[in-house]
Amino acid sequence: METNRHTELRREKCRERNGMDEERRAEQNAVIFQKVAALPAYLEAEAILIYASYRSETDTFSIIGHALSQKKKVYCPRVEKDQLVFYRIRSKEDLRPGYRGIPEPEAGKERWLFSSQPARIRKKELIIVPGTVFDGSGHRIGYGGGFYDRFLSRFKGADRPCFVGICFGCQMTEQIIPQAHDVDMDLVIHS
Repeated sequence: METNRHTELRREKCRERNGMDEERRAEQNAVIFQKVAALPAYLEAEAILIYASYRSETDTFSIIGHALSQKKKVYCPRVEKDQLVFYRIRSKEDLRPGYRGIPEPEAGKERWLFSSQPARIRKKELIIVPGTVFDGSGHRIGYGGGFYDRFLSRFKGADRPCFVGICFGCQMTEQIIPQAHDVDMDLVIHS
């Protein structure tokens, strides 16, 4: 059950994010891209699981394009029932408006399979996670559907991939009180 404080923070931070002018947004997206591209977890990753940015979200298409140019496997999520299923893309043209208009890959393409991934492979994967609010401890408030918390909760122990939240600086807050179902990020990159 979501708290009123989470709902208030989500609304406040989305309003701030939506209010950014294009020049500021472009500058901050460039900063975030540079930070992600320099991360050891990104440099070492053979596969990237990443959302396709939508509306005023932090741009992920520059990261996707760079990862593809580096010959990394890139997987984007598709909502199927109440779950996220990740399918491999080879270009941004593989994405079409899907759940709530969000760019998604088509079903039937190469699917990322959790159960078949041995621990040594998972260590070479990076999962980049969206959110509306983050704090410096890796706590996150998503969009309220629980899709990413359900997906990320499958990973247990030290062999899980690195979870990285990305956001604009205006989406950071001092402290988020996590709920029982919340999954923390290993790192939050912001502008």
